[in-house]
Amino acid sequence: MREEFTFLSSNGVYNIHCIRWMPEGEICGIVQLVHGMCEHIERYDDFACFLASKGFFVTGHDHAGHGQSVNSENDLGYFAEADARKCLVDDVHKLTELTKKLYPNKPYILCGHSMGSFIVSNYIETYGYELDAAILIGTGYNPTLKCIAGGAINSLIAKSRGEHHKSGFMQKLLMGSYNKRIKDKRTELDWLCTDEGTVDKYIEDPLCGFTFTTNANRALVGFARFENKHFSGIPKNLPILLTAGEEDPVGAYGAGVRKIYDLLKKNGITDVTIKLYKNMRHEILNENGKEQVYSDIYDWIYNKIN
Repeated sequence: MREEFTFLSSNGVYNIHCIRWMPEGEICGIVQLVHGMCEHIERYDDFACFLASKGFFVTGHDHAGHGQSVNSENDLGYFAEADARKCLVDDVHKLTELTKKLYPNKPYILCGHSMGSFIVSNYIETYGYELDAAILIGTGYNPTLKCIAGGAINSLIAKSRGEHHKSGFMQKLLMGSYNKRIKDKRTELDWLCTDEGTVDKYIEDPLCGFTFTTNANRALVGFARFENKHFSGIPKNLPILLTAGEEDPVGAYGAGVRKIYDLLKKNGITDVTIKLYKNMRHEILNENGKEQVYSDIYDWIYNKIN
């Protein structure tokens, strides 16, 4: 069974669209999903239903400026007037608090994909003590100088064009190289997934693939830069799973994921697991062979909460 609801974003402007997937029997734990950039929580329905079938209460929301968490189509890709990065983290925490009120004594796992993994990395610096485990899917490492340069260019564009400007140039700067290793490209978004149906659905979905505003790009660069430096606040005993495709350009084809693993271990996090999948690209939850990914994530969660 699933249920939709809303809460007011921390930006005070958007009503945040949320979904709950509820198992039929006893609840063994809670998994909160945090989606990536330029998509929405509905795309995680298959994975959420799988976890619900295993006894998990699953919940997630459309970020501010995504999916149904907008006031108009023009709001897609715009987060918040003040501290957009904090807004996204605070909204994740709001949903955590709402869910914990329903089931206060159940194991709680936070799971983020792509930009969602960056949000989770930021989140666990402050709120990691409230969780029993965290999962980062399709994550990566962005060199600090790259973040500084990207942030400076975005700031110049924002000063001349405004916070609501949707910059195709910045979009290409941030993601324009993602298709470069793919031979016989069919679309510009082949890097997302080897499953052509998934790529086509993404392209056809009016709530996917939109261009970020300078406001959102500032938050995105901020998330990446923050992740490079700030792992010291994460509880040392928090179990963390890093998982990605070996053909995922966001994770530098595995190298960036391993870099995050090394940084976590360097900061004293004692329980870190890394799992990379051969022949899979960015969206491993939608890939050919996703059933194995689902099963591996479930097994990891089960072992950590039992």
